[in-house]
Amino acid sequence: MKKSKFIVLVAAILGAVSTFLPWVTISLLGQVEKSTGMTGKLKTVGIVMMILFAIAVIVSFIPMKDIVKKIIVSLQGILGAGIMYLNKSGVKDMDSVKFEYGFWLCFGMAIVIIVIPLFSKLIDKETVSVNNSTEETASDN
Repeated sequence: MKKSKFIVLVAAILGAVSTFLPWVTISLLGQVEKSTGMTGKLKTVGIVMMILFAIAVIVSFIPMKDIVKKIIVSLQGILGAGIMYLNKSGVKDMDSVKFEYGFWLCFGMAIVIIVIPLFSKLIDKETVSVNNSTEETASDN
């Protein structure tokens, strides 16, 4: 398995898991409410993010040209990161809302899924050069 494919796979799994972790803590009039990506008003966003991360996993195993995979996975990441950004920027009262680690993990994994396909040749090239070095030293003996 290529390094870039493995990184996208891990990022998608972590992103999907993050939808079940705390996303926001809302403090209002002395009451505190925590919400995950799968509860309350964030449920729709959490489900959409879960679907987008599932698409990244599925696409990484479907045999197709690398460029098509890169485009699909990057677009999925852009859409996911955009949804998370809009969700954060839509909060009007920042004093009463604290974004938790689940939100930031989900947002970060969407960004990783954007970046990794763009640099996959560099990431995967290192793997090849290590294998070539190993093969060269083995053939010298």
